[in-house]
Amino acid sequence: MFLDDFAVLFHKLPPQWEDDIKNSNLEIMNSDLPQNEIYDDDFKKHFSNYDIYYKMMLKLMKVSGLKNLHVVFGFSESEQGNWEKMNEDGYLKIGLNITLWRISNIHCLNQFLNAKVYFMRGNYHMLYQRLLGKSSRGNLSIFYPATAKIYPSYSRFIKIFISKISENQDTRMLRSFLSQIYKSTGGKEFKKIHRASKKILEQEHILISQVDSVIKLIKSYDKVIESIRLQPCNTPYSIVLYDEPRNLSELQSNFRHSVLLRLKKPVSDFFKLTNLGTRDIDFIFSATPHQKTKNHQIFISFIKYLEKSKINSTVAFLGDTGQLPELTDTLSAKYDYVTVESPGYVGLEHLVDYYNRSKVSLIFSGRDCNPRVISESLMCGCYNVILDILSDGSTFIKENPLLGKIIDCSSEVPAFSGGKSISISPSDKLFSEIAGYIKNDLNHYSIAMVAREVLSKHETKLWETINEYISHVDSVTPDSI
Repeated sequence: MFLDDFAVLFHKLPPQWEDDIKNSNLEIMNSDLPQNEIYDDDFKKHFSNYDIYYKMMLKLMKVSGLKNLHVVFGFSESEQGNWEKMNEDGYLKIGLNITLWRISNIHCLNQFLNAKVYFMRGNYHMLYQRLLGKSSRGNLSIFYPATAKIYPSYSRFIKIFISKISENQDTRMLRSFLSQIYKSTGGKEFKKIHRASKKILEQEHILISQVDSVIKLIKSYDKVIESIRLQPCNTPYSIVLYDEPRNLSELQSNFRHSVLLRLKKPVSDFFKLTNLGTRDIDFIFSATPHQKTKNHQIFISFIKYLEKSKINSTVAFLGDTGQLPELTDTLSAKYDYVTVESPGYVGLEHLVDYYNRSKVSLIFSGRDCNPRVISESLMCGCYNVILDILSDGSTFIKENPLLGKIIDCSSEVPAFSGGKSISISPSDKLFSEIAGYIKNDLNHYSIAMVAREVLSKHETKLWETINEYISHVDSVTPDSI
């Protein structure tokens, strides 16, 4: 237990801890923090200079007047640390009053009770509820989900599909749609609907006489998805930060006793415009293969479209590790019209270089919590082309059309994918619209300057608002703000 007023950033906690509390009602007991000091100057420099959540905490410390900060990285036993020397429990000092903790024992969390300010990342509501409930003082708790809500755009595409199928009575299309939504949903809420769907899908064909009943079944999926997305959260967060205004009404149902503040994710100063000249990469796509919701398949299809359409172009893919053979094969193939650069995983310096060489950054994600690539690439002058299936982050571009374009996907065939996300089977028409940006005369300097100004103004306003609550922190309860 720490004696002075302090703030805590729960930077990363393992999902296993949330499961332990949710499924077995685990009681968090007292356990001492590890006494092993970790020395890693390279990580210390990297973290303190580039980690956006740490940067946010420094702003929070400034407006709160607090001097002591504890940053917590929690790991289950099977997990590896995100830097080499973090694979054993211990602590790393960043400054006299700032400490990073690596813990693998959930009971160590008791040592962080009674902070004046908490910043809580990740959808671990039961765990956070337990911690806030054990605190004996008034505190300010700021929650940021850090992951997007499940089943984004499902309801939208279900309604579009039902409208189409009611007109054309295409039973083959109906069976395919039912199969997709059956495979991509899961949990006890869907148990009854899954049983009915399985019976239908065991048939070789759906009969015309069954169309209305199958449509009714698909509407049942929509109702369950809506109930899941509107489910209230009882954790008494003071403030909830959110990325996407389109989701605000749902979030108000989720967090009925919290203040909701919009977050436009800040960017490290490392990302900046360095190239005022010609850019030699037409399109850049940045995502590691394990991030399935990034929809790599669409990018693969886009490369093939460019070649098929004989469009002279240069594309770059950052992050290939060989985990997706089709992706690796596509990136390494020889083309007559398309030049592909695939350097694999790149560090920050090379990432900035690639963004400064690129005209357009492509965002094909479905369920994705305001991907950092949007703001990072914008700071380097990249125009962003984003499919409107993106769950969080597209409104920022709509509000600032100089920075990018949102591509309407309502006429595309949806593909309900793993991770409770959404994708599409893209048409040539859609790819033709995207490819057209090769010819556009983009002002990369203006893009970078406008993005920096907009994000800077928003950040200043955000902390001014939060400061109002911090000034009353000793008397704060969720119902009082």
